[in-house]
Amino acid sequence: MRFDIASGNFTLQYTADPSVSAHTEIFASLQHHYPRGLDYSLEPSSAGKVHQNGNLIWIEHSADLQQNIEVTFRVWQKVKRAHLQSLLLTV
Repeated sequence: MRFDIASGNFTLQYTADPSVSAHTEIFASLQHHYPRGLDYSLEPSSAGKVHQNGNLIWIEHSADLQQNIEVTFRVWQKVKRAHLQSLLLTV
């Protein structure tokens, strides 16, 4: 697990164990680290469904999740549209 406090980039990697029925929970402070909102990714996407309610993100793992598959979950700051356009113009 890694978290960069300056950028808000968060990475969680773990090995799936289908015998564990609990979901994975992540606390992501919208007030302190993601004031513009956040985006996330789950790899492989077939590992489960991601849900968000405020600061809480949880991963509901797929029922057919294979044993010992490596799962990676990432969170990053949402990019403002104006900032994104300026980045594209400088390329």
